[in-house]
Amino acid sequence: MDDKKKHIVLAARDLFLSVGFASTSMEDAAKVAGMGKASIYHYFSSKEELFNEILTVEIEEMEAEMLAELKKVKSAEEKLHTFLKTKFSRIRNRYHQMESTLNLWKELGDQYHHVMMRFGQKEAEIIASIFVSGMTTGEFRQVDPLKLSAMMMTYFWGMQYSVYRQSCIDGFTKPDLDVAETNSHFFTDIMLTGIIQNKKQ
Repeated sequence: MDDKKKHIVLAARDLFLSVGFASTSMEDAAKVAGMGKASIYHYFSSKEELFNEILTVEIEEMEAEMLAELKKVKSAEEKLHTFLKTKFSRIRNRYHQMESTLNLWKELGDQYHHVMMRFGQKEAEIIASIFVSGMTTGEFRQVDPLKLSAMMMTYFWGMQYSVYRQSCIDGFTKPDLDVAETNSHFFTDIMLTGIIQNKKQ
């Protein structure tokens, strides 16, 4: 992506969050990017295409950050916990946008599922690759990595949603980021006791 196109995407990302999808026009996106309305159509044919490009950039940024952090540790067990630390760091860095993000998700309606699926698929791929690497090196016993990834993703996305919505359904935890991160590491450790080779009980 060339610099001009990325500039448009980053400017429009803030605009969508601040005023919503329906209230954002291509003309508005052009203005915040500092260009004329006709010029923006040279890069994007519609608001939908622009929004999809914003999602692509968000996913690519998330993946790049995750992979960079994962390279810093060696064992698959460490990589899983590093994944969690990085995920929560990203949530904290974006927490000030929580209300805007929730409003945008609500407005998207059926499109929300598609958006979350794109993010979820990439995170699931990263987690599955960690399990595969652990099985390849003999750190983990052979278990279906896709099922393990699905288990973790189900928990993590439920946890993340409860924090954003400030509502937990289990009756005894709090919708707090620190609590959620601690519980997520606890969940991961419990799951790992079943697949780490020669795990001491």
